Amino acid sequence: MKIEVESSRYPSLANPKMCVILTCGKTNAITLAWHTPISRKPPLYGVSVSPRRFSYGIIREEKEFALNFVSFDYWEMVHYCGTHSGKKEDKIAKANISLEGCKAIGTDSIAQAYAVLECTLYDEKKLGDHTLFVGEVKRAAVDNDLWDGRKLKGVKPVYQLGSYTYITTDSSSEIYP
Repeated sequence: MKIEVESSRYPSLANPKMCVILTCGKTNAITLAWHTPISRKPPLYGVSVSPRRFSYGIIREEKEFALNFVSFDYWEMVHYCGTHSGKKEDKIAKANISLEGCKAIGTDSIAQAYAVLECTLYDEKKLGDHTLFVGEVKRAAVDNDLWDGRKLKGVKPVYQLGSYTYITTDSSSEIYP
C-alpha cells in the first residue's frame, strides 16, 4: 500500500542524487544535487539554483561555473558547502578546499575533485522557485587513474539520500551485462 505525501516532498522520492560542488568566480562553492546532462552536441549540462543562494548572482554575473565531482572521502566538504553561505564566510577556506585554475574558464576548480566540468553559461530559464542554468561544457577533465578510456572505475561518489544523509556505492553492486 502506498501513502500519499505532500507534493512538495517529491525530491525525497527521487533519491539518491549525486552531489557536486559548483565553484563560481574566485569566491564561492555551493553543493548541488539538482543537476543533469542535457545534450551531447553541443555538450550541455544543467544545474538548478535558487535565486536565494549567493552563488546565483555570481553565476549570472560571471557567466561561467565549474562542476566538481568529489569522492565520498570528501562528504564533509560537500556537507559544509551545502549548509553554509558564502555571503557570510569564506567557505573555501573553512571547508579546506584546495583550488586550482581551470584551463578553459576563469573560475577555479577543486583540486580534490576526481572530475571537473568547466562550463560557460549557455542559457538560463526560471522554472518555479529555481533557475536552470545551462552550461556549455568547454572542458571535461578526470583523474587519469580513475578513467579506463570510456568510463570511470573505482569511484565512490557522494550521493545525498535526503535531509543531510549521504551514501555512496560499492563495487559489489556493479553489474556489467
